[in-house]
Amino acid sequence: MTERRRPDSHDEVVDRWLIQCHNALVDGLGTVLDVESGLEEILLQSCHHTLVHDLAAVLDVEGGLAAIVPTAASLPPTANPEVSVAQLLRSVSPRIRIALRSHQDVVTACHALDRALEVSRLVKPVPDRHLDLDRDLASAMDLNLGLAGDLVGILVKILDPARDHAHDLARDRARCLAVALNSARDRASDHRDIGNRNRDLERALDLARTFAYGLADDLSNIRVRGHDRDLVRARDLARALTISCTLAFAFTLASALHHGQGLGPAFIQALDGVLDHAHDLVAACLNETWRVIGVVLGRDIPDLDEGSLGVFLDDFTESDLRLADLGSVDLAGVRWSMHRTLWPARVDVEDLMSRSEENPAGSGVYVVQSGTATLRDLAELT
Repeated sequence: MTERRRPDSHDEVVDRWLIQCHNALVDGLGTVLDVESGLEEILLQSCHHTLVHDLAAVLDVEGGLAAIVPTAASLPPTANPEVSVAQLLRSVSPRIRIALRSHQDVVTACHALDRALEVSRLVKPVPDRHLDLDRDLASAMDLNLGLAGDLVGILVKILDPARDHAHDLARDRARCLAVALNSARDRASDHRDIGNRNRDLERALDLARTFAYGLADDLSNIRVRGHDRDLVRARDLARALTISCTLAFAFTLASALHHGQGLGPAFIQALDGVLDHAHDLVAACLNETWRVIGVVLGRDIPDLDEGSLGVFLDDFTESDLRLADLGSVDLAGVRWSMHRTLWPARVDVEDLMSRSEENPAGSGVYVVQSGTATLRDLAELT
């Protein structure tokens, strides 16, 4: 392995000593190193690389993986329908969850859901509330027309006008529906005699309902290209709009019946029919809210229940928000803990507490009642 050196006659004493040490080291290494085995291992690794390179020339590795592992496009809309809200909370950071509260699309979807829930609450046919029915039906009408407007706004945004002629037609129909709904809202706010108002409102809502059903037909006739999630969302929104317009029409009929007959059998029957539609509308708005959140996050999220949505968007009792940007986030409804929620250093926690309500009492858990976080100047922190 190494050539042994012989000392020259003119070497100094130090040189002789170094050469003797070098020779002793060489002799010692020879007793512990297996040179031939080392060469075999090197050659074996070299042969392995050669074989892999040769296989790459005849095997399509990527094609094989594609045949085994489904691509993102081939996955169903809900990749894992068994995902729980606890798993969802673990997979989305608190910083992103609280930022969703200020995303305009999420805000619009949540607003529509809140309106649908309020409509469902107002139309419950409780006999001892008959003195409030005129007011409740008017409130339900106003909420439902506003909800239909929200849904149309979402739908118009989804429909891409540059896509094809069918999408252009659906978009135009949606805009006509928006005009009809605005006209209905104007008539609903008319303070003339309720009988004349209801007749005009019925005509306006009948037109809106015609546009809504036509829009649903337009979208159902558009051919799906692969897994077109936008079109699936648009179709579901169109079905929700038909329910919303039908509800608004039914509210007008119920109001007319109540005004003319009080709590007669025809009115009770009409209101019972409204209830079924109201529940369907809540479900449609809830599903749309989860879909919007999935679109914003760029991932598939299962349609969980209303309680899970509240936990996902409102519950920050165990959250580290120190890196969150809270400057424009509406915190109304947020649950937080005095001991376990970590806020950014700039957040005035005392001010936040003054605008929060402890629930339940003595728990150290608070619910923000209104507003955004008060941020202190950096100079105050030094």
